[in-house]
Order: sequence, then C-alpha cells, then structure tokens
Amino acid sequence: MNVKLLRKVKKHILQEPRRFFMEKLVEKGKPGQAVSLDGIPRSLPACGTAACIAGWVCILEKTVQVDRRDAEEILGISDDEGERLFFVPSWPDRYRSKWRTTTDLRARAKIGANRIDHFIKTKGAE
Repeated sequence: MNVKLLRKVKKHILQEPRRFFMEKLVEKGKPGQAVSLDGIPRSLPACGTAACIAGWVCILEKTVQVDRRDAEEILGISDDEGERLFFVPSWPDRYRSKWRTTTDLRARAKIGANRIDHFIKTKGAE
C-alpha cells in the first residue's frame, strides 16, 4: 500500500476542503465557479478542481487517465480495498454516518482524512 501517497492526499484535502468531494471522481471548472457537489453549494478552489480520494491519487501522481482502477494500481491495493476506501457507503459506520450528517466542508475534509488514517492503520481491512 502506498501510504506516502495516501498521506499526501490527506494533506491535500485538509489544506483546502473545497478540493474534496466523494460523489464524483473529478469536477473541473473555473476557480471560484459556483457548483453544487454532493448537494452542497460551494465554489471551486483556486486550482479549479475538486475530486474524491481516487481522483486525487491519480491527479497528484499525474496519471494520463483519472480512473478508480488506476488509483488502486497506483496505491497497490485490491479491488475490495478500493471499494472500502473510495465509496462512502462502504466506509465503516463511524465515518459514513458522520459524513452523511454534516454539510460543513471542513468537517467533511476531516472525516475523509480520518477515514484515510483508519484505512492505513487497518492495512485496508476496514
């Protein structure tokens, strides 16, 4: 498992919570553009890109294609592990329920960061 890259993704989303959303691989537009992602109105960050964990894995590694399978390969994780990390419905309940009960972007970034930490700690088992 590429722990170093997962920690880089974690740091990236915590630095700018508007960069992080889990409902779409990548959303690109003009910086400051108003969008409604995952039902939460927001503006795109200065880079003009918001993405999920898998999206940021690919973007930060500068892959040609941004794809869940590529993210799994880059991270060195299985399809099942990717399912547990990349899809909120597959997250452990304590992260999934917190995610669903808040619309605060900073809180969601922290939940995502904690999810990444837990995934690393459990070696992808949870």
